[in-house]
Amino acid sequence: MGNIKSIKMKKQKALILIDLQNDYFEGGLYPLVGSLDAVLKAQKLIHYFRLNSLPVIYIRHISSRQDATFFLPDTIGAEIHSSVTPIKYEDIIIKHSPNSFYQTELNNLL
Repeated sequence: MGNIKSIKMKKQKALILIDLQNDYFEGGLYPLVGSLDAVLKAQKLIHYFRLNSLPVIYIRHISSRQDATFFLPDTIGAEIHSSVTPIKYEDIIIKHSPNSFYQTELNNLL
């Protein structure tokens, strides 16, 4: 048998923030219970990841269905909530289904 070299891949943490969009907050088209608490916790995580130069990835849902009632294209409701605004080097992935991996670049990015 020949020598088999072990390849070790460097594992890195990444923060993935999914659907932290205006429509899920008070005044939005589909407000959720606890969304404000969730975004406050997300702020702390974002701070930690940025401080430690770890990747922060945003997933933004844009509805493409004809009968969609929220996360509509080109609306304020579909924008990422202002309390967790991405900064210029952070990735934003657009999805059109509940699955963040379906027809997106998330898997390749990770």
